[in-house]
Amino acid sequence: MKTPMHASNPLSRDESGKAIDQMIYGGMIDSLVYLIAIRPNIMYSVCLCANQFDPQNLHLKVIKLILCY
Repeated sequence: MKTPMHASNPLSRDESGKAIDQMIYGGMIDSLVYLIAIRPNIMYSVCLCANQFDPQNLHLKVIKLILCY
């Protein structure tokens, strides 16, 4: 797989998940937006994660996977 997330696997709201701190989540997203300039293949995944209004643990795990990628 060339990108860390397939287009057929969209992120959805996890009703049973625990809410996380939006400031920490926003800081991670800001770091990834900066990386888009040098790694455009992660743009789709970062944009999906950036459009979350109520981030849950599932979204944080995806952000960590993108950072490891």
